[in-house]
Amino acid sequence: MPSFYKSLFLFLILGLSAALPGCSLFHNPADIRIETYYVRYDLKTEAHQATADNLLMVPAQLDFRAEKFSPVSRAGVIPMTPEESKSSLLQQARETSLKSILKDQGLKSVKTLNLVTIVSYEGFVRTPIQIQPVHNPATEDFQYQAHFQFAPVAFPDQWKELHNRYLIKQKLNEFFSLFIPNP
Repeated sequence: MPSFYKSLFLFLILGLSAALPGCSLFHNPADIRIETYYVRYDLKTEAHQATADNLLMVPAQLDFRAEKFSPVSRAGVIPMTPEESKSSLLQQARETSLKSILKDQGLKSVKTLNLVTIVSYEGFVRTPIQIQPVHNPATEDFQYQAHFQFAPVAFPDQWKELHNRYLIKQKLNEFFSLFIPNP
């Protein structure tokens, strides 16, 4: 008899979710805006000399491995050339800010083979990354202040607990969305 009640409950939930227009069980994937990104900065050294670096930023809307997000402000200076566009300067400011915060607060991992070492810094960032230019007529450099939210990746031994919390939170959100339609 308990399986009958489970089936009836599931049927009622699916029926209600189909009837409510704002329910999150049947959402349009095009309506989801990506706000959280996984960010990794890899720094490669060979024979104790930095040879390459790579900044990777991919959508991570459903990733559970982030610790708590906190607001971050980073100041920076970028040397400017006369031909450089404003969009190029803003992109460089974003990349420099992300590299800086990842080095300072990101989860650090090291891989070594012979004399080649790759140091990876990992974290999560929420967009938008706001870049505010700081005007200083005395210098020819582009000075800026970057504002965004950042969370480092949790240590791997915490991932199982974070995954369980994520699943419980997701199920509760789905359940409550049945009763509270989205505007």
